[in-house]
Amino acid sequence: MRHHFLLNLAIAAFVVAAHAQAPAKKAKAPAAPAPTAGGDVVATVNGEAVYARQFDRDWSVLLAADQKTTPPQQMTAQWVQARKKLLLDQIIDRRLIMQEAKRREIAVPQKEIDQAVAQAKARFGRDANGKPRSAQDAEAAYRQGLASMNLTEKEFRENLKNDARGTLLTQQTLKKAKAPTEEQVRRLFSDVKAAMAKPDLPADANLAALTQYFRQQSAERVSVQHILVAVLDAATTGQIEAASKRAADLKAQLNKGASFGELAENSSDDKATAPDGGQVGYVLRGEVPDVDALLFALPVGGISDPVRTKRGFQIFRIQEKRAATDIRYPAARGYLAEQLARKAERDELAGFIGALKKAAKIEIKADFAKPS
Repeated sequence: MRHHFLLNLAIAAFVVAAHAQAPAKKAKAPAAPAPTAGGDVVATVNGEAVYARQFDRDWSVLLAADQKTTPPQQMTAQWVQARKKLLLDQIIDRRLIMQEAKRREIAVPQKEIDQAVAQAKARFGRDANGKPRSAQDAEAAYRQGLASMNLTEKEFRENLKNDARGTLLTQQTLKKAKAPTEEQVRRLFSDVKAAMAKPDLPADANLAALTQYFRQQSAERVSVQHILVAVLDAATTGQIEAASKRAADLKAQLNKGASFGELAENSSDDKATAPDGGQVGYVLRGEVPDVDALLFALPVGGISDPVRTKRGFQIFRIQEKRAATDIRYPAARGYLAEQLARKAERDELAGFIGALKKAAKIEIKADFAKPS
């Protein structure tokens, strides 16, 4: 694998951060925790400063990604502090790698930097509403993005080169990781099999994740369609009775031969599955305790009566059943070997960064990252 990935990541970070720092025309979503300013320098790495504006740029990218997956109520002050500490650690690690790559004079073809700059400019070809910009306006937006981050194009090119150097050195380091032996893979398979036979997950996080994965792969399952007649938590008795009657009417139509998929598409209150005829997908044994016994008792093609659940009244249809299977080594070997290889790479990189840190002089200046 070449270093295009990190160049693309650096480009994306620049574009997202540049847009994030541009004046907003409209207020958006609930306000997330503000980036850290905290002075001119948040840390020094071997005398090289990590400036607050650089940290804030990366923080805006991370925060934008977090907002897509993290509920707002979870984004507390403690959560923000922990995320910022993690980000600063990653920035320091990245800076150490780039310093070492520069010391080793790892070369990056100028052609690749030129292509990366061209890609960055292309990202400004549309405005925030997706409307195409003229070439002149796109160039102006690109220049404004650089200015908003206090970067010249020369500095941006140098940043791209340093990122690419760092990726090349990272890749060289990962290649030093030893491939797992057959004995190691078989031992891990035995450990997973033993863990699967116990009700609780093992304490080791890696083994727990593998155990959970293979439990899901081997579990008994049914493929399910459903029709939902939604009932709100604050529904009145009359509303609940009306929902019950509507569900009964839908079941009566099914009893008379109506297509389950068409009825789900036209009548289900589950807007996520209705367009696909109520397709829920596979449900594993024990995954939905409230209706587990019902789902696994129905035959293939069987349709349930309306069932009162937390969501309202649901009608289920079983499309397919698959019995539980035993995990066998030939089928599991590839996945287990891949996981061992990835762990070996993580350990190799962690050891490399650890050695760089041990020899480095690192000073933390940001208040949020200082020991309490």
